[in-house]
Amino acid sequence: MGSAARAHDRRILVDRELLRRPAGPRAISQVDSGRRASRHDMPPIAMTLCGTSLLRMATIPPMSHSTSHPPVDLSLTTRGDYHPGRSFAVRSLWFLVEAVVFLNPVVTSYRVKRSLLTLFGSTVGPGLIIKPGVHIKYPWRLTLGSNVWLGERAWLDNMEDIVIGDSVCISQGAYLCTGNHDWSDPGMRLAPRPIAVESGAWIGAFGRVGPGIRVGCEAVLTLGSTLQADAEPRGIYSGTPASRVGTRRLRASSQPS
Repeated sequence: MGSAARAHDRRILVDRELLRRPAGPRAISQVDSGRRASRHDMPPIAMTLCGTSLLRMATIPPMSHSTSHPPVDLSLTTRGDYHPGRSFAVRSLWFLVEAVVFLNPVVTSYRVKRSLLTLFGSTVGPGLIIKPGVHIKYPWRLTLGSNVWLGERAWLDNMEDIVIGDSVCISQGAYLCTGNHDWSDPGMRLAPRPIAVESGAWIGAFGRVGPGIRVGCEAVLTLGSTLQADAEPRGIYSGTPASRVGTRRLRASSQPS
């Protein structure tokens, strides 16, 4: 006979003992102690079988709210003075174009993508390389310098302006987030902030850049790191949150040493 079966039999015997004995405080306490002992003897499987009744007995303390400030209420949220910069019709048209062209892995033409970005208000320098799957929220809030690389599935979440200098590499899966909320506001009012990535900088694959951040000239954010403060020129940043771990030194020649 298994442990679970023995524990079950013990509970039945305790219940029968309760029926035979006269009711009274001592009898009830003896039965209760027997039940507690039987539960302590139960293996994990038996405890799982009795989990429903045990959960009902558990007491969860009620959540208390501080009276010093109002609770968060997202029904109070507002955009404040924020405006996306284009009408609903233009934004809807862009979402369609983005889905059909930019997020489509079949469409690979850099020239077509450059032309569409310019048509929708982006400032685009020559030599742009933009891989499939790049997500750009609002192209009219995007400035790209010369010879910029945008890797697969990079996300430029530019509710506010994102300015990218010359010869910047934004690797695959990187996320530049200008969106933000005022967390001191009970309604969490929208409060986006712009991002600037100066010339020669490299945002490594799956790197994250927060709102209001400036990435200095030729700085590097390593694989999967999260930048929550400005990066100094030629600094190498790693970790979450990212901290400076080195200095980028460039050779005199672009050829291997």
